[in-house]
Amino acid sequence: KKLAVHRRRVSSILTCERSLCLSLDLKRRYYCSQTFVLRHFETQRTHKSVSSPRTIIGMPAVHVSSFTSKNNEHEKKWIRGVNLGGWLLIERYIVPYQFSITDCHLDGDFCWFDGALSAPPTDSKEYKLCDPSKCKPVLSTNVFGAQDYPIDEWNLSEAFNNTETATRWLNYHFQHFVKKQDLQELKDAGITHVRVPLPHWILGDIRDNEPWIAGDRWKYFKRMCGWAREIGLEVWPNIHTAPGSQNGFDNSGIQNTVKTCGGWSDAPKNVEKSLDVLHQVADKIKEDGLDDV
Repeated sequence: KKLAVHRRRVSSILTCERSLCLSLDLKRRYYCSQTFVLRHFETQRTHKSVSSPRTIIGMPAVHVSSFTSKNNEHEKKWIRGVNLGGWLLIERYIVPYQFSITDCHLDGDFCWFDGALSAPPTDSKEYKLCDPSKCKPVLSTNVFGAQDYPIDEWNLSEAFNNTETATRWLNYHFQHFVKKQDLQELKDAGITHVRVPLPHWILGDIRDNEPWIAGDRWKYFKRMCGWAREIGLEVWPNIHTAPGSQNGFDNSGIQNTVKTCGGWSDAPKNVEKSLDVLHQVADKIKEDGLDDV
């Protein structure tokens, strides 16, 4: 009975908050809608326990209230989560070797640096170490005026003359960076949730003047969700970027010289696209049967 009452209360809260989101201006709607989508996902969890929408959105190491169907007693459960950063949204400080491209890479003659987690298995025919005497670094002037490897995903994609070659290079990373054994080790260590940063272009909604490459990100996100289901982990997808950059950092996909959200917040079309992406990803999660993870 308590569980049914709790569910009705959550449904009412979500209905009210969705109405509020739609009545706000574009900027405020974006933040409100992000919260709504996350809370909506949480109400779809297993019927054995329903998490409070007021506490579930917190960062790892917070407790959430739930009712158990076994004894109908109120108990506290803990969210112990980690972030799978540098994977489906590539950040240079996490995976610098993915940005350390050479003229060999541009020609599709791929090589890897020793210990690179994005590389295929060392016994694979595709694997080989980079030879600095044969392959020369691809450097360009970044936004800070320095000669450097690509500083963010925008510039990494632009560095390739051929989109197909760039896609192949990125797909190696998406395929190999996260392995099932990694998730099992997290589970064994007591982790309950994994947060997965996703770029807003993950489903291929890319404008003509943008160099973004979707590649097989969604394919490997789905694979990871399947592993998480088997192992018993919950997944928190996170749209980690916004069109125009929400902060001016490289983790938005494109680095700026100043910390600013102006490229996003001052452009209504970018804010509107962010809202569209939230709905597209939520719909895709449901369509692909991932909403139970």
